[in-house]
Amino acid sequence: MKNRFWLMLTIFIVSSLACNLGAAVNNKKQAGQPTQSPTQPAAVSPAAVQGGAGSDNAVQPVPTRSSQPAGQPALADQLDVSTLAPAPFGSYSQIVHLTYLGEDASGSPLTQTISITIKTQDQPERGQSMLLIGNKGAEVQTVESVSLGGTSYTDMGVKGCVTSSENSSMDSLLNGLDRPDNNLKNKVTRVEQDVVVNGVHTDRYALAKDNYAIENAGSPVPLQGIVLDEGSLYVARQGNYVVRMEFSGHVTGDGLNLPAEFPKDKSVKVNLVFDVAEAPDRTWNLAIPAACQELASTGAGYPLMDDAANLTQIQGQVMYSTRHTPDEVIEFYRKEMPAQGWKAAGESIVTGFSTLKFTRDGVTVGVNILGSGNTQTAVTIIPLE
Repeated sequence: MKNRFWLMLTIFIVSSLACNLGAAVNNKKQAGQPTQSPTQPAAVSPAAVQGGAGSDNAVQPVPTRSSQPAGQPALADQLDVSTLAPAPFGSYSQIVHLTYLGEDASGSPLTQTISITIKTQDQPERGQSMLLIGNKGAEVQTVESVSLGGTSYTDMGVKGCVTSSENSSMDSLLNGLDRPDNNLKNKVTRVEQDVVVNGVHTDRYALAKDNYAIENAGSPVPLQGIVLDEGSLYVARQGNYVVRMEFSGHVTGDGLNLPAEFPKDKSVKVNLVFDVAEAPDRTWNLAIPAACQELASTGAGYPLMDDAANLTQIQGQVMYSTRHTPDEVIEFYRKEMPAQGWKAAGESIVTGFSTLKFTRDGVTVGVNILGSGNTQTAVTIIPLE
């Protein structure tokens, strides 16, 4: 239970990058918007949007007030959120900060935070990255994932690297994080004009409980079950897209979004800030994380079938799927493992599940092959001793 929250967030990251990238591109096409950046709104400074394990993702741009730009038309006092447009950028960042405030089982104050930085680029190569930093008291967990060339690569630190294809069946988990307004409904009322956020002139609209519809099971894991109490929506005066969404709310019960350390019978306060900003140089120059480069090129030192998909390496184990039959996979490893210096050390061949053992330099590994021959075959390579 203690690690369930972090496990679900990791699964969420690995499986969701492609959906976010695809949704962003589709939103632009549906809205008829160009993928290149317009001259307005003004670009945000790099310090405000740069993500990374060594950067300060908690720094929030402070909204400022200025006089209404010359020639700026007056906007309606009420806004139907269904008319909001996607951000008109080809390369941009989305930064989500979640803070949970409550008590632990003993009644002592407990605070946990999550920071998610998503970077999307359309040049020089279409791609996306996601960096998650979670704080559980003194414990800090960082997970970085990059999606390039049809594959997502996730660096899980000491636990290894995970890769997955961009057509993951869990893509729907990202619904709501590709645009901050995706889970809003009804009309909002303007309460302040011309507030500069992230270098963009915006109008601030008040959010109320009946404006938020994130309670459905298809919502992103960190946001499920949150009830909105009050908040603000900052909408660009030119472009009609969301620049920032912020709100306070609460959650109770055994929702996936509630960290395990919080008792399920007590209400926990949740504060959220969601910022959207254009990339300062219109690209992030994304690259495969260093920890994943070897896996991406060599498969962590083991031979792989020519169509290996959903390649994963976790704590020394290598897993992937292939469309080849189990018999073809068995013959492949009988041939290719000795070619790399491994010596056969026994095998168990059973319909549906087979294991081949090999030794080299005092190390023994098992190659587990699971499948019936009618669908994909799952392959797992596990160090045994």
